[in-house]
Amino acid sequence: MGIVERKNRQRQALRERILDAARRIVMREGFAALSMRKIADAIEYSPATLYLHFESRDEIARALCAEGYAQLLETFVPFVQIADPAERLRALGRAYVAFGVAHPETYRLIFMEDPSYTGAALGGAAGARREGAGKVGAARVASELAQSGMAQASVAQVATQAAAQAATQAATQAAEPGNPEPTGNANDEVAGATPEATGQAAPSAVPDEDADDAAFRIMIDALDELRAAGRLPASLASIDSAVWAEAFWASLHGIVALNLTCPVFPGAPLDTVVGVTLDAWLGTPQAG
Repeated sequence: MGIVERKNRQRQALRERILDAARRIVMREGFAALSMRKIADAIEYSPATLYLHFESRDEIARALCAEGYAQLLETFVPFVQIADPAERLRALGRAYVAFGVAHPETYRLIFMEDPSYTGAALGGAAGARREGAGKVGAARVASELAQSGMAQASVAQVATQAAAQAATQAATQAAEPGNPEPTGNANDEVAGATPEATGQAAPSAVPDEDADDAAFRIMIDALDELRAAGRLPASLASIDSAVWAEAFWASLHGIVALNLTCPVFPGAPLDTVVGVTLDAWLGTPQAG
């Protein structure tokens, strides 16, 4: 292994340790408790070292948002191959709410903390929606992968690969001449600080455009299938697919946000509220 490659790996390992520590702080104490000094204390490095990898706490938050959104996308994987488009949307809707309830701090950070953080996870939305007609739908991609023997492969994997490339590029840039070496505790060897060595899972951050396009296309594809089959109510049949998908998403987000912030919501069981919402959008499921 050459010197440059070794340094790149060490820098990437330290970057992952920083994100691991930040993630644990957010999960345990909430985002308000996150600070560069607290992260530095957790990994036993000086705060100055963190700034060699991240310009600010905000940049770390954006990285965590992209990672969290990738995790959300991955929860959709078991459902993208459901044949019936209405049932596919129902399953995805329930998975979305379940993710928000199970990971409240992650959900808050992605969607409820700061618009710039949300933009880090969903930055490709506008372009993806404008170019949607020319895209290959996420559900069709997953279906094609399954037919080729990759049953568990998904659009999330494509995005994860791109994220790894972006991380490698960032590490390479950090290793360019003029960038100082990270300094830290002599007993804390960066070379041994891999996710495997620390017992932490490797981050699965997904680049903005790929992740957002995948999630949005899943909804668009299902809606287009319903439209083609004449299964949309007349009041919805003429609505632009992107508008319908945004409104559908807004309904689900509202349920999660209220559940996280309003102590008197929901008055009925959460599953009942989600079911009524899905019925309002998709109609009552047909028996049999």
